[in-house]
Amino acid sequence: MNDEEYKEWYEAIDRRIEQTTQDYKGPHCCLTMEKALEVRPDTFSYDDKCKTYYVVHPIPGVCLELFHCMFCGKNLLWKL
Repeated sequence: MNDEEYKEWYEAIDRRIEQTTQDYKGPHCCLTMEKALEVRPDTFSYDDKCKTYYVVHPIPGVCLELFHCMFCGKNLLWKL
């Protein structure tokens, strides 16, 4: 492959990722958050009962509540 073919290949991948992200209809605010919760449970946590997202702190028992998604910027506070 030459440079132009690689560029087209990467752009096609970017378009597919962008479309997949836009089409996301999962239980969380965005696909990136879903994957972070799945892949990094030692870093990110979600309490389904309280509908609250957390970043797990290195100090045992300490969590930092997230009010906005650090990936997409959406408000994470659930409505009553």
